[in-house]
Amino acid sequence: MFGFQIILLACIIAISLPKPQSNGWLKFQVPSVNTRSAWSGYALLEHMKTKTLICFNLSGNKEHNDSVICQVDSLVRVLYKNNDTIHAISVHFSAGSTYGQFVRLVNTMKTELVPYYALWEDDFYTWRVLKPKPGKTGKIEPLYM
Repeated sequence: MFGFQIILLACIIAISLPKPQSNGWLKFQVPSVNTRSAWSGYALLEHMKTKTLICFNLSGNKEHNDSVICQVDSLVRVLYKNNDTIHAISVHFSAGSTYGQFVRLVNTMKTELVPYYALWEDDFYTWRVLKPKPGKTGKIEPLYM
């Protein structure tokens, strides 16, 4: 009789626990090929022309790729800690790159709360945008250029 009560309690606990919301895949927005879109790959490349790009290349060598990703991790921390809006980071994936290396880059962006990053063709870009300062009313006002 005691075993039945334990099984019943385990079933009640298992039913009442929240179900995980993961769908088993990575949600990632890739820029559009539509040239009229504000979020197209071509608009991304035009925006990258206004930045000083720090470029990294991933090769088929695992040790080299691990060191490159560690360098990118530390550079992202420095750029976001110092509010650097002049530089952008570009990581080029080669044929020897793996999905795990891509996931490590995205994980760094999520860990460091980086809001701007994109994948276009074989390149991964990240950059910082200057946050608008509150105006005289205390509300955030848009910047016009």
